[in-house]
Amino acid sequence: MTGSDLILYSTEDGLAQFSLRQMDGQVWLTQLEMAELYQTSKQNIGKHIQAVITDGELAEGA
Repeated sequence: MTGSDLILYSTEDGLAQFSLRQMDGQVWLTQLEMAELYQTSKQNIGKHIQAVITDGELAEGA
């Protein structure tokens, strides 16, 4: 892993604000941050992530 940067993002209306972590050209969000971004629950995000892993679209831990 090389360096990482912090990207501050705010929607135009200012209702959502995020501190995005950028590492090696990829942006990382927590499940809670994804839930806020997509205006859903953390549990719903977790279900979608689990479905992606179960379907074999992504290896667990990737």
